[in-house]
Amino acid sequence: MTTEFNYPSTSAASFWHMPVLYFVVCCIANYFTGALDYQLINDFRAQRDFNAALGMPLLTSFFWISLRIQQQQMAGAIMSYLLDKNALSLFAQHRARLAVKLRHHILTSATLAISMTAVYIMSEELVAFDMNMQVLVLDLIAVPFWFFFWLFLFQMIYSTHYMMKHFIHIHIATSSELKALKRVSLLSMENALFSITALIIIPVFWFKKDIPAIDLAIVTLFSSSLTVYLIMPAVKVYRLIGARKQKIMDQLTRGLTSIYCEDESDRINHERRNAIQQEIEEVENITATPVTFEQCKRMLSVVFLIPASWMTLIYIEHLVT
Repeated sequence: MTTEFNYPSTSAASFWHMPVLYFVVCCIANYFTGALDYQLINDFRAQRDFNAALGMPLLTSFFWISLRIQQQQMAGAIMSYLLDKNALSLFAQHRARLAVKLRHHILTSATLAISMTAVYIMSEELVAFDMNMQVLVLDLIAVPFWFFFWLFLFQMIYSTHYMMKHFIHIHIATSSELKALKRVSLLSMENALFSITALIIIPVFWFKKDIPAIDLAIVTLFSSSLTVYLIMPAVKVYRLIGARKQKIMDQLTRGLTSIYCEDESDRINHERRNAIQQEIEEVENITATPVTFEQCKRMLSVVFLIPASWMTLIYIEHLVT
């Protein structure tokens, strides 16, 4: 399991084949056991099984793919920072730290997955004591679902925390340090984007049925973690960039003015002046906004799709009633 999550990875190799294959295999297994055969739905329990048979593999595959994309984004952000500092040799150290933390998250997620599966199947009366193949397959699929749910949550939160801890300094005085702030903000918003997208898929579980209390608790936990640990750091960085950018510009301008007062023909003064002017241009090009224009468009699209997914669910329920 640890080799599958060699974190962080900059590999450009395709990473979606296994998640998609997993989804297809789960759907085939659920169909042949009857869980995904809509014509067999004749009561509340059959409807619940149908929703779980579709929703769990779909969200599991989404979490799986999102984790791999997030790993590559994390690796790219770290490498860009180290290149600015001319310290690319330190990448192996960061990778080792993150790999150790990932292993801890995997063990914790596996423990929680088994525990949550046991609690959920007992609360929803899905225990397969009668060895019904349909229920047994759903019970088995629930384990990777909860595993990837918790691993997704832990990794999204920790990646932002790691960037904040290691790449944001108290004294910010250069363009490279401002760029590090910007990268933390962008990574945090990318993580938030993945999490919001998951909220679009969740209503699949509630098709033609009431929302269980445990589902409400999980969605509340998920949304609260999203707000506190992903969006708030981006807002904090946004304010910090705005506050520090003007101070850095003022310092650079004063330094440039003092050089102009000295002998302009001196070669060292000329090189210093060019370096400061280049630094001023770098700082000016760093915007304080926590998201890029492309991110903003994607965020608005995803946020719009959340109520749209609910409306679609209601409409389909009306059609099949």
